[in-house]
Amino acid sequence: IVAFTSGGPITAILQHVLGLPDATAFSLNWPLVNTGVTRLRFSARSGALTLATYNSHPHLDTTRDHALVTYR
Repeated sequence: IVAFTSGGPITAILQHVLGLPDATAFSLNWPLVNTGVTRLRFSARSGALTLATYNSHPHLDTTRDHALVTYR
């Protein structure tokens, strides 16, 4: 499944998956890069959902144009 969304829902999902307190989850929202990729992995065997990558953006880094990396 692929979903495109903003930082708020990403932060809420990470808070739930990782069992984070509100303050910690809130601090994860600020460094999110526009078009950053966060991946979750689901194990059908255990039913567990885990974080695979957070805020990855190699597609922007390879351009070497720092103006493309923007926050919120």
